[in-house]
Amino acid sequence: MAREYYKEHLMLINEKNWTSPNRYDVKRDPVRNENFAFVYRRTLFVGLNMLTNENEDRTSRMIKQNLQWLDDNFEPHADKIDAIFMFGYGSLRELPDFTDAIIAKKDEEWKDKFVVYARRSDKSQLNPEFANVKDLVELEIGSGYPFTDVHLDLTSADAPRVGYRYVDGSPTN
Repeated sequence: MAREYYKEHLMLINEKNWTSPNRYDVKRDPVRNENFAFVYRRTLFVGLNMLTNENEDRTSRMIKQNLQWLDDNFEPHADKIDAIFMFGYGSLRELPDFTDAIIAKKDEEWKDKFVVYARRSDKSQLNPEFANVKDLVELEIGSGYPFTDVHLDLTSADAPRVGYRYVDGSPTN
């Protein structure tokens, strides 16, 4: 039932609700069409289905497919991006195989990129330098009201950094 709801209301949200799809090309993963990617303002945005389940083989396969999707979208844009902003589900602490692979990429091909993994949580907060890795941030986005507005700064004197605010003006942590 949840999958059907997702397919009906969220699968092609960019085609239904985004006002500027002509400003960037949204790609869909041919293997897992819920995954998407686009480059906008020198940032690679990647949406990943990070759900885990009790079937370890399926979870492992999904993680490998997600990592391949990241590679497929990073490689053609490597020289044109400064940041990678991933949308996922579940804490990086809960996804050790995925997290280990991301840390390895941060040590190698992503070493000069600012990397943010954004996920749903009960409250909004930043985990800067996740696992003591420079420029790897886990951003927890509160799932309730007030909504959270995220700002990725790649150009100021304090850059790179990510910040957030509640759109109703209430204070952030």
